[in-house]
Order: sequence, then C-alpha cells, then structure tokens
Amino acid sequence: MPQPRQVLLRSTPFWLGAVPLLVLACTDAAAGRPAAQDPTPAPAAKAPAAPRAEPKVTELTAQWENVRAFAAIGELGFVVANDVLYRIDQQGRYTELGSGWNPAAMIACKGWLYVFERARGSLHRVDPKTGKSVELPGNWPQVQAATTIADAIYVVCQTRIYRVEV
Repeated sequence: MPQPRQVLLRSTPFWLGAVPLLVLACTDAAAGRPAAQDPTPAPAAKAPAAPRAEPKVTELTAQWENVRAFAAIGELGFVVANDVLYRIDQQGRYTELGSGWNPAAMIACKGWLYVFERARGSLHRVDPKTGKSVELPGNWPQVQAATTIADAIYVVCQTRIYRVEV
C-alpha cells in the first residue's frame, strides 16, 4: 500500500464571461513538483477529443443576472440566478426548479446537485429533476470554493480543505 504524502493545493482564479471559476493544482509538498500518482494502474479511459483550434461560441437566448453558482450534470446545466435554481438544456431552454437559494458554492456529484448555502452555512443535496432538497448534517461557514474529485466533494471552508463523501 502506498504511503501517504503531504501535498499542497494551489488555486488559480479566472473568469468565464461574468462567471468566476477556480482551477486547483496539486503539488508534492516535499519536492515542489506535481504530486506523484498512485502506482496502481488506473482503468483505461477514452482519450479526450482534440480541442478546436478556435473555440466555437454560441450565444443562447436567455440573459442571466445576479448569477451565484453554475454546475453541470451530463448534458444539463444548473444555475442559481436571483436566488432561483434553474435547469438549462444545451439550446438554452430553462426550467425553474425552486427559489430561495443563496449559494456559496454549487457542485454536482454522483448525479445530484450539492449546494453550500451561504447564509446558514448548510449543505443541501438537491434532486436535479425536481429541485427538492434535503439539508445534510454539518456546519459549513465561510465556504470559498468546492469541486468534485472522483466520487467525493472537496470544499475549502475557512482556512481548511475537507473531503466530503456523499
């Protein structure tokens, strides 16, 4: 079994239009280089498609204001704008799923949406078909960013990074 290694996460913020995004990089703390991979071979994955030489940009029909979070599950997007959660298809058609949201972060994991609610410091699992939510146990004050790696949620809360298995 491989020995645990101390690694450092470095974040780089950038903007996609009006939406802030965060890129995380993992570095081996002792050597200052990208962290070593587990020697166990990973399952064979499809090679990614070659990127376009020039991105194709298509403006969709709706205008979105006061966007607080954006996530995707499969071919659907989910956005919280003006405290309302919407599901969006690839043509830009949208369906309202519920209101009253003020997310610090929203991510998708295992086919569900997870919303870290800013005001109450709570974590909610949201059904992407109906918008119905369940508040999960725990307290999450000052969430700064969240993502998924494999089947777990990683969240930066105050000055720490936590792994949340859902």
